[in-house]
Amino acid sequence: MKPRLIVVLVAAAVLVGALIWLLVPVQATSPGGRALACGNGFYSNNLAADAPASQQDLAAEIAAARLDTRYGSLLEGYEAVCGDALAVRRGVGFGLAGVGVLALVGVLVVRRPARRSDVAGVPPTA
Repeated sequence: MKPRLIVVLVAAAVLVGALIWLLVPVQATSPGGRALACGNGFYSNNLAADAPASQQDLAAEIAAARLDTRYGSLLEGYEAVCGDALAVRRGVGFGLAGVGVLALVGVLVVRRPARRSDVAGVPPTA
């Protein structure tokens, strides 16, 4: 197998892996321990984070938000948790996609080195 083909296959695999990584749904855990669906790497979905499921969940979330001083209010806490999870997903996903695209472009743009016989003007021997 030629080295260029190996680079193309690895770059394509990295690019496909990055796209799958970005399409998989992101879930985060709120300060109260509730699982939040935050969307995926391409779009954010804060609808699930807007309202707790029940009054007990709301009470637990408020108690946890009071103990966790990183967030100002409960909804800011939901948005911050989802924002952090999405930022990590996007950073890794778009970084891998960039590496894959860069490798594919590099394989297409960089030419093969010429043979010595081609440079000297002498036809290659069979």
